[in-house]
Amino acid sequence: MRRHIRAGTGVRGRVVGARPDAPQGSRVHHERMGYGSGRRQATTLFIAIVLAPGAAGCAGSHPDKAGGSASPKPVVLALATHDDDYAYGTFADAVERVSKGSMRIRVVNNWRDSDADYERAIVSDVRAGKVPLGIVGVRVWDTLGVPSFRALVAPFLIDSIDLEGRALASGFAPRALAAVSRHGVVGVALLPGLLRRPFGITRALVRPRDYRGATIGVRPSGVASTTVAALGGVARNNPPGDLSMLDGMEVDLLVISTDTLDRRSRPLTGNVVLWPKAQTIVMNRAAYARLTPGQREILRRAARAARSAELARDAHDERYLRSLLCTAGTLPVATATPSDLAALRAKVAPVYRALERDSFTKVWMRQIRRMRATSTAHPQSVRCH
Repeated sequence: MRRHIRAGTGVRGRVVGARPDAPQGSRVHHERMGYGSGRRQATTLFIAIVLAPGAAGCAGSHPDKAGGSASPKPVVLALATHDDDYAYGTFADAVERVSKGSMRIRVVNNWRDSDADYERAIVSDVRAGKVPLGIVGVRVWDTLGVPSFRALVAPFLIDSIDLEGRALASGFAPRALAAVSRHGVVGVALLPGLLRRPFGITRALVRPRDYRGATIGVRPSGVASTTVAALGGVARNNPPGDLSMLDGMEVDLLVISTDTLDRRSRPLTGNVVLWPKAQTIVMNRAAYARLTPGQREILRRAARAARSAELARDAHDERYLRSLLCTAGTLPVATATPSDLAALRAKVAPVYRALERDSFTKVWMRQIRRMRATSTAHPQSVRCH
């Protein structure tokens, strides 16, 4: 689904490649290209430039016309993204800062713009060398034979940005990221994302009976599909721009704001968090091999720095978007009772039994439960009263 930025939202930080006068709190598109053959041609040309021999290698000094030595050219790596709400800008900033300008990330937005299954397509393009880097949600990996991230999207488990951050700081996180090598790419970063909640279209999604027979829009994800089925509904890949076939969907506050879903009198279940939208940045193997050990270390350090910065930004955005939507007075918010919440959790018990068949997922979920039990942060709810 194409996301357009609502003017004045004031979320997200500066992104490398933005206009110098762009406000720090704005979202900025990169390499924005029009539709049709012109866009495809421009994208192809850009890829050819970035992936030219040696483009991802160590940039050395080059003689200038006077016979001297010019400053080394920075290594520039293209990063493909589809949505506007990813942490690509935070990562790009971190790479430039950590490398002191010797490495830069050039973000290509709207990648696979017309592809409804864009996340799997981005991974495929990275693996094939069509682009060096790509960013996709962790949700998609279990559809590609990589189950290592499923603890992060287990239903109703992670219900705050604080808990998401603690889970991503766990020793399980780097092991999960390394597992993407099974799909022929290199894991570069595991970053946080906003919280996804149930959003009603033909009905509020508060208790299990509300899901019975309902068609629920989700992004491709094995966990999301089995969760909707366990609740009694039918999962459907979100059709681009068309909600007519859906009874509800899983969304975050940014999607509601940027797609102006709040102006259509659809209820958000404010005190139910399905899962967070954690994200992975992956790299083409050959492009990674061309980097020097020092350049690889820069990417690792930048990934750690970006995780901390993005957690802070996500926490800010959750508060800001909640205030924005509530102040507008256009977002109906439904609230699940304690018995509703208990019933929802009981319904997804079969999902947990299936997840726990994988020992890695089972132990990581157990750790997250312990973190949740000892956390001082409360579940993040949306209430407009």
